[in-house]
Amino acid sequence: MQPQVNQVLETPTESLAHLLERMQTEFHRAPMPPVAQRKNRLKLLKKLLIDRQDLLLEAVSADFGHRCLHETLFAEIAQLIEEINYVSKHLSHWAKPQKQRLPLHLKPGQARIHYQPKGVVGILSPWNYPLLLSLGPLISAWSAGNRAIIKPSELTPNTNQCLSDLIERIDGAHAAVVTGDATVAEQLCRLPLDHLFFTGSSTIGRKVMAAAASNLTPVTLELGGKSPVLIDQHVDLDQACASIIFAKCLNAGQTCIAPDYVLCHQRMYEPFQRALLRIASKLYPTFRDNPDYSAIIDQRHFKRLQAMLLDAEQHGATLTSLEPQAKNASISRKIPLTLLTNCTDAMQAMQAEIFGPLLPIISIPSVQAGLDHIAARPKPLALYCFTTRQTVQRKVINTTHSGSLCINDAITQVAVPSLPFGGVGESGMGAYHGQAGFQELSHSKAVLVRQSVTPMILFTPPWGRSVHRLAKKWLLR
Repeated sequence: MQPQVNQVLETPTESLAHLLERMQTEFHRAPMPPVAQRKNRLKLLKKLLIDRQDLLLEAVSADFGHRCLHETLFAEIAQLIEEINYVSKHLSHWAKPQKQRLPLHLKPGQARIHYQPKGVVGILSPWNYPLLLSLGPLISAWSAGNRAIIKPSELTPNTNQCLSDLIERIDGAHAAVVTGDATVAEQLCRLPLDHLFFTGSSTIGRKVMAAAASNLTPVTLELGGKSPVLIDQHVDLDQACASIIFAKCLNAGQTCIAPDYVLCHQRMYEPFQRALLRIASKLYPTFRDNPDYSAIIDQRHFKRLQAMLLDAEQHGATLTSLEPQAKNASISRKIPLTLLTNCTDAMQAMQAEIFGPLLPIISIPSVQAGLDHIAARPKPLALYCFTTRQTVQRKVINTTHSGSLCINDAITQVAVPSLPFGGVGESGMGAYHGQAGFQELSHSKAVLVRQSVTPMILFTPPWGRSVHRLAKKWLLR
């Protein structure tokens, strides 16, 4: 059954400035919405996600050609509801002014941090998780009291229409969905927004940051990169393989924190591959005719992955596909999980983020060699380590840099709403989810309230030797 949705109309770029102006005017009229109103807005969003889940599932699947309904329910809708539940439970506490310690010479008085909404937040979301990566940042924006303009990817028109309808049913004054191609996104980036939130590739992230710089618009960049997996020689192979296959095959690998390549201890190199193939065949007996396995979003990305496979083969890689090439593969746009061995840095698969179900596996002589390999490359969005040795776990925690680290599992760290989600270096800046999202999209305003008389009255002109001696004794202790 295909979702019955109207055609998504593109938003003329010249109307974006008027939309922003209207939202900013409305924000200035009510610059500090009560926490109760914010919670009510989130409550309505949750209700609509539950009530309209079937329409949303079908819309996402229609945009992909085929998207596993269970994946959309589990990885997008359920995760959004979990985020709403967590934020709603703790928002009242987060939003309270936070008392701070006063130095002795400024007493009596009060120092506090007041969290204020920034204003109107622009949200640029990608196609790979069109619900989660549009509404997740919106939850953070609304929890902080902001309004938002959401520009989703043009590759998901059915989902975009559902998003627009959903927002209108909740509160069209506090959010709007605008659609169109890259020119609309570029125009939005160049507007004087109060904050800009972007999820996508590092290449586009640089352009977003450059465009926002003209207005000194603060940015949150949730980017990608090559997230490595480190396999120690002391490891539960079955557990490691099951976790890696789930994370790599979820959404056919079209996930920013999917395992991008594996650094496997040489003693486990062959056993790891055998276990991977054995467990993958149980989880996915077939791929192209399997309703549990999703398609690549469009022909351009399908051809990109096919070219990456050809390039790897031409550079000497051995390809092991879990299902033979089908004649109608380009029609279904389904690529089976494919292992790449004998890899070199010259291959595209080892240079660019894969964003698909291709998994290079590299043999390393030691854990330290793997850590050196990771340290020599840009800081990844996620890092995965499988080991039963606590000494190795501590070493990985203390010596590596990544947006997130998950030990003896993969991808599940993103489902913990109390953990901040974000990158570092080339994998991004800023973080959201839970309290991190509330603080990211709030202005932490410092407030000092002094009483009429404080000890500082002793340290005012005219200066003299006695004042100087007193100041040194009092203040330089």
